[in-house]
Amino acid sequence: MDALSELGAPLADLAPETSAALRSLLGPAAAVRTPVDVAGAGDANPGIFPRALEVLAADPAVGAVLVVGIFGGYALRFSATLAPAETAAARAVAETMRRLGKGLVLHSQYAGRPSEPLDLLRDARIPVIESLEAACRATAELHRRGALGARQGFGEPGLAASCGGARPHPAVATAHAEGRVTLTEIESRALLREADLGFGRMEVVRSPAEAASAAVRAGRPVALKLLSRYLVHKSDAGGVALGIAATNGGQAAAAAFERIAESARGYASAHAFPEEAIAATVSPMLPLPAFELLVGAVRDPQLGPVLTLAAGGVFAELLADATHRVLPAANSEIEAALSELTASPLLDGARGRPAVSRTPIVKAAAAVGNCLLRYPEVAEVEVNPLFVYPDRAVAVDARVVLRPKSVEGL
Repeated sequence: MDALSELGAPLADLAPETSAALRSLLGPAAAVRTPVDVAGAGDANPGIFPRALEVLAADPAVGAVLVVGIFGGYALRFSATLAPAETAAARAVAETMRRLGKGLVLHSQYAGRPSEPLDLLRDARIPVIESLEAACRATAELHRRGALGARQGFGEPGLAASCGGARPHPAVATAHAEGRVTLTEIESRALLREADLGFGRMEVVRSPAEAASAAVRAGRPVALKLLSRYLVHKSDAGGVALGIAATNGGQAAAAAFERIAESARGYASAHAFPEEAIAATVSPMLPLPAFELLVGAVRDPQLGPVLTLAAGGVFAELLADATHRVLPAANSEIEAALSELTASPLLDGARGRPAVSRTPIVKAAAAVGNCLLRYPEVAEVEVNPLFVYPDRAVAVDARVVLRPKSVEGL
């Protein structure tokens, strides 16, 4: 109790009818106000746990439940005859909490022992923890994330469609229909724009002549990049040309398109990729940024949605300078994460470099995180590089990877 209080996780104030129902279920020896004590009621009948959780977690004041004790070890501690009931109780616990949509952390003194009931809970993605202190920290984190999500609107009914409604985004539907899990850059930009991420100008071209016209319209040197549904790593396929002059009627852009097309066909043939019509994107070259960042979000199997901020561009692998936050994250948390980067002082101006406003960076990072939270079909989002200027941040390249369609619920 002291640990939860110190960690900022308040106890639920149970409704009188909840306490009355618990009293009827658990008997006169039980404590039926938080913390609830089953008073040995589970020793002879582990099935009491899902029934008690059904009552407790249904109370609107309860956001998450921490179960403390020896669940998963009744058959080991008392009698092997309890094993079937304990296993059935574990299944019912997982189903009950999933149906009620409430968080559960289970502390057990038997977490380090072979236990089928505990394995069933782990398979249901319920944390099973042997350390009581660690279990308290996990419960407090559930409370923190739930409270933060409510403040930012992720739990509001009005956002239900954008947080996992029946209809996926058209780009996602197209990719799934074609058996793809990776979106094209155009599709990725469409998803991220809806999450409020800003990009520079871009045109899609499908011939040398179109590439030349797009370069002339840009009026300054351009970048040509392969646009493919299957060749994800454009550089490996020879699909990137930078600093292409827009003069002489865009002849250099037309020639660059032809080179990209020839290289892409050869790469696709050598690696047995499906044939497709060659297309490319044409973008005006941006001024050199003050710094380049990588911003990404991924669904970690243990932590859930996680946001990553890192030194980007050519520095991503060289510096291996990254920091992470579990989503949802407030803007203040994102800004704190940004300050943890080794390269963070460069944003404040160093050796004649201009200082950079962090507000546009935080906004861009929040957009990347919101894209993952908004679309349950998305497994991973990466913007690299994010060009950072004194007064703005511009996404230069974007990649979105989907969860396989076979994943439950998609």
